[in-house]
Amino acid sequence: MAGKYSYKLKQVDNNGSYKFSAETLVDLGSPDKFIIQQNYPNPFNPYTVFSYYVPADAKVSSRVFDALGTEVTTVVDESRTAGSHTANFTSSGVHLSSGVYFYKLQSGSFAVVKRRMLLK
Repeated sequence: MAGKYSYKLKQVDNNGSYKFSAETLVDLGSPDKFIIQQNYPNPFNPYTVFSYYVPADAKVSSRVFDALGTEVTTVVDESRTAGSHTANFTSSGVHLSSGVYFYKLQSGSFAVVKRRMLLK
C-alpha cells in the first residue's frame, strides 16, 4: 500500500545478544496509473475477487462478458476515490455456465480486459 513506512533490522548473534539497526524510512508513493490485478481464485466457483488501483478520483466501471462478447453483468459502475479497491463477483445470481469470461475495467480513456474461468 502507498504511504511512508519505517523499519529497523534486528541482528541476533550466536550467543543470543542482539542489536537493532538505525531506523530507515521508505516512501512507497502512489502509482500514477490504473492498475488491475488478476482475479483470484481463478478458476472460480462461484465467487472471485479482483483488486485495482485508481490514481485519482474517477468514475470506474467493470463489466463481465462471455466468450462471444455479450455483456453478462456489471460488477462496478460508480465513482471511486484515489487508492486501492476490490471488487467481488459471484456467479450464483447470474446463472452462468462453465467457461471463459472476460472482465473489463474502464475509467475515462483507460481500459483493460482480463480473463477468468468459471468451473462448475
